[in-house]
Formats: sequence, C-alpha cells, structure tokens
Amino acid sequence: LTVFGTWNSSYNERINDWKESLLAMAEKRIDVTPLITHRFPLQDCNKAFEMMKNRTEFFNKVMLELGGEENA
Repeated sequence: LTVFGTWNSSYNERINDWKESLLAMAEKRIDVTPLITHRFPLQDCNKAFEMMKNRTEFFNKVMLELGGEENA
C-alpha cells in the first residue's frame, strides 16, 4: 500500500496558518461569506450529499447547519 498526500499549511507552535486564518475572519479582514454557495439544515444532509455527488448544481462550499433553512 502506498499513500500519497499533500499538506498546504503550517501547524506548529511557531507558525499556525489555521489560527491565523480564524483570527483574520474574526477581525473581518477576510470575508469568506461569498464562498458559501449552499446552506442545508442538518436533517437535509442526504440531499446536500446527493447534490454534491451527482453534481446537479455548481457548488463551492456547502454548509450543514443546525436549525437553519435551505438557501440553495
């Protein structure tokens, strides 16, 4: 078995791209809202997965939300 992969960010004590990204979002330096193309209530997760699997619509970031309404 040979496993190949990549990692595109730094995550250690000195450099942590994840924390830096979250801080930038919290401080409104980065607006990721336009990247979200679909929102589904959690109970409709199968509908969301089918849409992505079958590629019936363009999607970029699909959010599953607790108690939300679908905005697809």
